[in-house]
Amino acid sequence: MTPETQHHPSPCSTLESLPYDILHIIITYLPNAHSLASLSATSRTVHRFCTTEGWRIFLTTHFPSLYPLLNSGYNDPHNAAACLGYAKRLTLLSRNHHRRSFSAHRLPTVSSPNTSRRRRRASNAQTLGFRPALATSDEGLFIAAGPDLVFHHTQPGHSFRSQRYGCPGHDDILSTALLPTGALIGQANGKLSHIHTPSSRITRTYETSHRSVRSLSVSPDLTTFSAALSGKTSSIRLYSTSPSSTGYTDLDLPTTIPLWTTTFLTPRTLLTATTSTTPIRIFDLTHNVQTRQIKSSPPSASTCVFSLSAIPASTSTFLAGWYSGATKLHDLRTPTDHVLTLSDPLDIGSAVYSLLPIDAHRVLVGTARHTRVKSFDLRMPKLGWGMFLPSSSGERKSGAVYSLAQIGVGGGNVFAGVEGAVWRLDFSQGVWRERGERGEAVAMYDWGREKGVRVWTLRGKGEEGEEEGDVDKRWKRVDAERGRGEVRR
Repeated sequence: MTPETQHHPSPCSTLESLPYDILHIIITYLPNAHSLASLSATSRTVHRFCTTEGWRIFLTTHFPSLYPLLNSGYNDPHNAAACLGYAKRLTLLSRNHHRRSFSAHRLPTVSSPNTSRRRRRASNAQTLGFRPALATSDEGLFIAAGPDLVFHHTQPGHSFRSQRYGCPGHDDILSTALLPTGALIGQANGKLSHIHTPSSRITRTYETSHRSVRSLSVSPDLTTFSAALSGKTSSIRLYSTSPSSTGYTDLDLPTTIPLWTTTFLTPRTLLTATTSTTPIRIFDLTHNVQTRQIKSSPPSASTCVFSLSAIPASTSTFLAGWYSGATKLHDLRTPTDHVLTLSDPLDIGSAVYSLLPIDAHRVLVGTARHTRVKSFDLRMPKLGWGMFLPSSSGERKSGAVYSLAQIGVGGGNVFAGVEGAVWRLDFSQGVWRERGERGEAVAMYDWGREKGVRVWTLRGKGEEGEEEGDVDKRWKRVDAERGRGEVRR
């Protein structure tokens, strides 16, 4: 072969010579943040692209439902550091939820009168107990504890403050929601009020026809809020958030069916939960007409739906908590009543009282018995895990999880309202071992794996252990197979 005809192979392409479009595609295939950090360290050119665009691409690929909820202008290159910070935080939170790596702490609240004393009152008196309703903002957590509205600041070192709006029992706050101008509270005595924060003054009241305000929901565009009113008759009433508006609109709904909750799917789509043969009803608020009903199963039986929650960043999918104990995923784009059912085989028949979607896949569920909070992943519906939270009396034998809420996105700080108490579940502590934080004692179990049901308890302070599979090593396994409460190391 002569030099003239000898074949010279073309030089190999390097990462830094690739066009940015190809780097964009490569980043979408990276499995985790560590891989992107390793890619960023290969060359200056790649590092520059990963710093300015790579972490934003990572967020939109791995956390598409949470990315629109993050409060930063990601199109501004000066906010590249914010993208990196959110990527690290959301990756940590996702891992901690998967490995049940959290600590549980009881929040201080206002002490309420003894619940049993209320139940001994005359039959025509208000007998509602302390059932916390929760609402969150970036600044902190609002807790409706009996007739008291308690505010906890997110920053450590800040004390909580509270204000009482009536007498325990008769004037208990059943629901609360937040507006940019303050808080809304709905009470058992039929009062619906706007509270100015932080002065705690009532600045406005709304007409309810003297019916209990069971539920409040604010539209995503903050222009409207709904109230589920219950008394001798029931109705869904819509109010404008504008200070100059004084009117309201009642939706066309049978006045004899019990109402449980409402929630907005979009600014113009409202979901309602009732007790009937069609317990879920969907309203188009553009024309204030009912567009769809979701039937019970079997269709002829009357049943209850107690809780509703939209999937983050979705305009057509939502979750519903049913009296049967099932959590169902509903998609308005399909003709079927539901597309997925989530259930705990160890807790069949415990009604679902509260729902909290963490992202598009993971959801926390609060049930009516044994103060259980359960975690499901919509991608693996047969698997799940749950925890038992002590009630105000410290027992796990009874009690419901009436409400669930989170501050921010990603489920770093989750709050669970049980009878007489509110718990903070902290999934954000990546250095808990160094700080010695374990929280209060809770029990945990899981199901759906090859080994069947596994039960876990929290290790004592200073007690060492090994991680087992997908479970953080703060947990020790109780060997239920031997039936003697022995611990498997």
